[in-house]
Formats: sequence, structure tokens, C-alpha cells
Amino acid sequence: MKAPLIQVDDILQKINHHAKIGIWQFDYEEDSLLWNSVINDIAELPPDFIPSKSNGFSFYKEGKNRALFEKAYSNLKEKGEPFDIDLEILTAKGNTKHVRTTGQADFENGVCVRSYGIFEDITLRKENELRLTTTVEQLNLAEKVSNSGYWSWNTLTNQVVWSKQLYHIFQIPTAEVMDYDKVLARIHPDDRSKVVQISEDVLKNKRFQKYSYRIVLDDGTERTIELSGKVITDSFNEVIEVAGAAQDITEQKAIENDLTRKNEFLSFSEKLARIGYWQWNTITNEIFFSDILYDTFGLEPGTKIMFDDFVALVHPEDRQLISDNIQLAFNGKKYHEFPYRILLNDGTIKTLQLLAVAIGNKNGAVKEISGTLQDITLQKKTETELIRKNEYLTFVENLSKIGYWQWDVGNNNIEWSDMMYTIFEHEPGTKIVFDTYFNYIHPEDQQFVSEQITLAFQGKKYHDILHRIVLKNGSIKTIQLLAVAITNPEGEVIEISGTLQDVTMQRMEEIKFKNLLESAPDTMIIVDKKGIIQITNKQSETLFGMAAKDLVGLSVAQLTPQRQHNAMYNYAKTFFEDFKHQKLGFKQDFYVMHNGRNEVPAQLSLSPLFTEDGPLVIIALRDITELKKAEKQLLRANKDLQEYSNKLAKRNNQLAEFNHITSHNLRSPVSNLNMLLELHKEETDELGKAELFEKFEMVIDHLTLTLNTLVESIKAKSEGNKNVEKITLAKTVKNTKEILAAEIINSNATIKVDFSNLPCVEYNKIYLDSIFLNLIGNAIKYRSKHRPLILKITSKIKQGRAFLSFEDNGLGIDLKMHGHKVFGLNKVFHRHPEAKGVGLFLTKSQVEAMGGYITIDSEIDKGTKFEIDLNYVPRT
Repeated sequence: MKAPLIQVDDILQKINHHAKIGIWQFDYEEDSLLWNSVINDIAELPPDFIPSKSNGFSFYKEGKNRALFEKAYSNLKEKGEPFDIDLEILTAKGNTKHVRTTGQADFENGVCVRSYGIFEDITLRKENELRLTTTVEQLNLAEKVSNSGYWSWNTLTNQVVWSKQLYHIFQIPTAEVMDYDKVLARIHPDDRSKVVQISEDVLKNKRFQKYSYRIVLDDGTERTIELSGKVITDSFNEVIEVAGAAQDITEQKAIENDLTRKNEFLSFSEKLARIGYWQWNTITNEIFFSDILYDTFGLEPGTKIMFDDFVALVHPEDRQLISDNIQLAFNGKKYHEFPYRILLNDGTIKTLQLLAVAIGNKNGAVKEISGTLQDITLQKKTETELIRKNEYLTFVENLSKIGYWQWDVGNNNIEWSDMMYTIFEHEPGTKIVFDTYFNYIHPEDQQFVSEQITLAFQGKKYHDILHRIVLKNGSIKTIQLLAVAITNPEGEVIEISGTLQDVTMQRMEEIKFKNLLESAPDTMIIVDKKGIIQITNKQSETLFGMAAKDLVGLSVAQLTPQRQHNAMYNYAKTFFEDFKHQKLGFKQDFYVMHNGRNEVPAQLSLSPLFTEDGPLVIIALRDITELKKAEKQLLRANKDLQEYSNKLAKRNNQLAEFNHITSHNLRSPVSNLNMLLELHKEETDELGKAELFEKFEMVIDHLTLTLNTLVESIKAKSEGNKNVEKITLAKTVKNTKEILAAEIINSNATIKVDFSNLPCVEYNKIYLDSIFLNLIGNAIKYRSKHRPLILKITSKIKQGRAFLSFEDNGLGIDLKMHGHKVFGLNKVFHRHPEAKGVGLFLTKSQVEAMGGYITIDSEIDKGTKFEIDLNYVPRT
């Protein structure tokens, strides 16, 4: 039996050999190096290898490994510093291994006498550590890439353990210790109760099913988390832990939502575009339809469809087309796109566009044909309509001589329609470039056209261009171009396209019309519906004091005084509604502005001019300054003559009356005087003559008295009596209402008065009573049957003069038809038994007798308004 110490040494040797731990010792006094056989095995040295000072440590890899060992060994020997380091060695067989080397030293009297240590093969451990590190790094990378992490929940302590990535997902510092309640606090309030319930179910059922919930981060951001896990139980089948993985599926969820939305949109698009999907199993002959195709074919959704059922719905005239294309598919494994018709059970015919692909098996035989079907019935109908319209457009193009063109600027290539070749009398189909077109331009117009094209490139716009072309035979045409410029994303013009019209005849007519305008002796201007001047002649320069070209584009309102604008606007509106209406609505003279400052009286006449672009108005203006001067002189002379004539008429009347009175009243006195004179001649007695003379005095006194009376009478008539007195309007209304009391009650009429601005007037009372009686009576007489009569009577002062207005809501009068005869004698406008046509005539006569005037504004079934100028200036 071995001694115990030897046994222990053997056991130790076996353990070291099994653990691949070698032992070494360096004796500095004997200068010898010893190690056990394990080191030889580790370094892959021969069993009989004897280490020495020179070769003992040569197997450490050159470079940092050997340098590190030499430094550690030197510090051990010189300073007694022990070492424990991991290094790489290169074995005798050229293999690289990882070893752990340790060193200790013994010192005597301050001198190192020996060093010793272990030499352990840790290659396997290093490889495992590397694999573990790699696995951990890959796991971390996977967690980052998948945005997921692992977790565990200790159900006994309620503590939750997270991986680093989960802290990152929840944006919580990794140092924070987590538990179930902290996790729950992060869950979205709307999902919290769901999570609690699921957790309780997991503990109860000991089974975990994958689910998702939302969390709310500190910045308010919401994320969606998907949780998977496993339940861990103890030996008593009690849950002690739940562990698993959590993944942030926010982006995935967004993609799913987006995909759902896109699928919904695809379904909507399918319905909108009437496109469906189909699949024909050529082995079973069964055809699968998507939902939309059932509707297209008029079939009940889910109906089983065999190939013969499908063919039966194909229009008889198109069945051969289907058969031919199927044969092509079987022969060449291809299926062409083509349209065909179907005939539904109710007789409806539809046109479908078929697109398909043939799928073969491993032997090359067609086992399936699938594709799409689109209902293009409406499209076909539209195409047919488009063809018809294109034919019509071609007809219109030929009729109006309009051609279409397109200029590819980059390639300098121009496409012309057939009409373009016809207009230019150019060989049809000939290649056209810019110079082809430009060489046709009249030499006098080439500079203008070049400038317009340059402007088009600069402003990205192409203005309307009118210019002449010279054909090869020398004839000249006038053409009009309309175009639009197309730009690329950088804003560069890449294409210009538009229309070109031969307007030679129109241009000739315009020139002829222009010459006609210029030959007119008066100012002629043509305006559009907005009153903007389009054309004018040379004579306008004299009237307006501006160049004719500067007048074009101006508004007529800019050339007339401000005070006329409202009347002009109202008249223009009426004129465009009814071109027969020619009377101008001006109470004063019409004026235009010369040089924008001086007013010039003008005579105005208008005529409509109908064009393709709408009606225009020709306005003729004549300067009547001299005519107005002569008119004023004539009016002044006429006024003087009238006044003289009136005075003369009065005097003649007075004279006639005087003659009549004189002949009647003076005949007897004169006859008496003649008889007394005869008697005086025959009387011889002086006493008798004296008596006769006394009688002469009596007759003469009587004659004198008669003459004085006649003089006083003539004097009184010459002063006249106008019979004007101050009248209270309210009293006049009251009297009138009393007269018409029965009619007012029977008609249920309401009369509203407002004389606050002018309570009294000075007027002929008889006339005023008559006016009130006529206008109130007419309002009652011509009231509407559909609403109670409301009559408003107001007085006001306008421009210093007194006015009365009577406004009702009665039947109204069509002024367009009857406006010119409203105030005529015996003129009636409604079927009423008491209508005589005298009241308004009498009212107008009375108003004008007092020097005023009356106006009317009326609309059928809306009412009528009369306004009276009383020719009275109220005293302030």
C-alpha cells in the first residue's frame, strides 16, 4: 500500500491531468526549470521533452502575448509581484490555444530563489465564452432588430425582470427595479382592465395565450406591445413564475392597419372600376369568381360555375372568339387580352375586357387559367360617343378652319392636324419643324412673332397671336394662334400646343368694319356688356382728348361724370335685357369728359351688335357744344317770347273784355250825350241851354264812374288769384278716409301715414283733395285678392323741394307694356267695373297745373309707388 502522501500526490496528478492543469517551477539557485507532463500535453510537446531556461517559455505567441508574459515574469522575479494572466500559445504542432498562467515567488534575504505556478488549458472555456458572447450579441441584435425583449414575472414577490431592450422600449432607466404594478401603470388606461383580466386568467388556468396591448410613454406617445409567454409551476402545480417575450409591434400594427385600409380601398376600386378576378381549373372545369363578377354576370353570389355555364353567358357572336383564344392559351401557354360581350338572362348585353395567364404543371400541360375581367360597357359606350364627337369635331374643324398643333421644344418636332396642312397648303404628312412654320410667316410679322414666342418661354404663358402667312403661291392669309405652354418640374418649357385658325375672311370683315367706323363723322365706340371699350375710331380723340389706342380697355364710366353713373348702369341693365329699349333715363343733359377734366355735352345713340362672343353695343357720340349754346339762346328767346305772348294774350283778353264792357256800359251814356248835344244845338233859349248843360255834367259824371270801375277790374285780373293756401296733410288724409270709409272697411285696408318730415304744405286745396281721393281710391280699387291692402303715404323734403309718395302692395302695372300710357285719358290696365281711366289723367293735369310732376314705379303682383313733386319749397 502506498503511503498517504504518495496517494494524495497521485490523486492530485490525476486531477491536474484531467483538468488540463500543469505545474511548473524555476529554481534560480540551480538554474533549472521543471514542469509536469500536463504542460507537454497542452503544448503538444513530445513526452520526453525537457524544458530549460532557453526553451521553456518560447511557445507563447510572439507579440503582445509574449511581451505580456515576459513583463509579468520579470516583475515576479524582481519585485515578487504574483501574476494570473490569460495568454495565447502556439503549440509544437502549430495550433493556437488559450492558457491561464499564474506565478508565485519565494524570496530569501531579499533575493528570489524560486518561482512556480500553474499552466491551465482554457481553450474550451474561451471558445464557450466567445460563443456565449456572440450569442448574447446576436440576441441583443435580434432584440433591437425585432424591437423585442424577454421578461419574467415572479408571482410570489410580484417582481418583474426585463431585458435591456424592454427598458428601451418602455423608455425606463435600466437601473429601475420593476414590478407588476409599475408595468401596469404604463399600460394605456383603455387597455389596463383587459391586461388585469388576462393576468388573472393566466394564473387561474395556468395557460398563456399571446395578446397585445398599448402603452403610454412619458412624452405621451402610444406604442403597441405583443406579449407571449409560458407559465412555470412548482412541484405542487402552483404558479411561481410567468416568463416570455414582448415585442413592440407599433409599426407592424400600423402596416397592418394600412394594409387593411388598402385592401378596403382595393375592394372599393374593384367595385368602382368594375374589375373582378377569376380562376378556371381546367382539370375540374370549375370556375371561381370574385364577388364583383357575380354581380357583373347577374348571378347569385356563391353560385357554383362550371366552364359550360360561363360559355352559355357569352354572346353567341363572340363564342368563337373565346374558343380561339382558349386554344391559343393551351398551345402557347399564353392568353391575350381582348374584349368580348356577354348576354345576361334578362337580355342585357355587357362588354368585358379579359386578361389572363395560363399556368402549367411540371409536365407542361395547362392546369389553370386565371386573370381579371373588367366591365367596360360604359367605357365602350364612351369610346363610341368619343368617336362620334371626334367625327363631329373634324367636321367643325373643317367648317371653322381650325387646326391643332403640338411643338416638342426639346426635339424641335411639330405635329400638325390635317387642317393645318390644308391652311398652309403644305404637303400632308411632311415632317414639320419650327423653321417650316416660321418661313411661312409674313416678313413684316416675323419680328412680332419672335418676340411673342420669347415672352412665352420667359413667362411660361402663350398669348393670343394674330399674324399673316405667305403661301408658296404668294397668297396671304391671316391666322390666329391660341396655345398653352407645358413645363417640366424644373420650370422649363418642354412643349407648346394649341390651335390655329384661318381668320382671313374675318380679318377682312374687321378691316372693312374698321374703315366704316373711321368714315363716320361722329365718335364711334364699341363696348362689351361690362362697358369696356373694345374698338373706337379716330374721331374719339377729338371728343375725349385722348389717343384712340389709349381709350381701348377703358370703361365708359371713366369717360363720364360721376353723377351720371347710376343712371348709366340702370339703363345699361335695361338695354341688355331688351335691346328695343332705346330711351335714355337721364332727366339732365348727357356729358362726357374731355382730357378727364372738362365736361362736354354730347348727343348719344346706341345700337346692339351681335357677335359670336356675345352682344356688343355701338355707341355714337356727337359733340353738341355749339348746339347747346344755340339751344340756350333759342330757349332764352322763346322764354322771352312766351312771356311777351302771355302778357299780350292777357292784354288782348283784357282788351276784349274791356271792349265788351265798354260797348255794353258806355253805349247809353254816349247816346245820351249825342242826344243832349243835338238838343243843345236846337235850343235857342239860354235858360234851356243851361238846363241842358247841367244834364251834360250828370251824364259825364256817370261815364267817368263807369270808366273808373273798368280800370279797377282790369287791374285786379292782371294780379291774378292762385288760390294757394296752407294745408295740414293729416287733415287731408282724415277727410279722404271719411269720404272713402265704406270702401276702406269693406277692403280691410290699412293706411299708414308718416308726415313727420313735412306735416304741412302750401297748395291748391281743391287740387290736393282731388289727388288724395284719386290715389287712395285707386289703391283700394286695384288691391290684390291674395293679401290685405297696405298703403303707405309719406311726405319728405328732397333737394329742398316737397314730395309726396303713395306706395301700396296691390296688383301692380306692367310698365314695360303700359308705361308710356299710364297717365293717358281713358286708359285702364285692369278689368274693374269702375275703371274709367280718368283719375290718373286728372291727377297728372292738376299736379302739372301747379308746376310739379308725378312719377310711377310698379311691378306686377308686388305693388305700385307714385311720387309727386309739389313744386313747393318749404320755408325753413
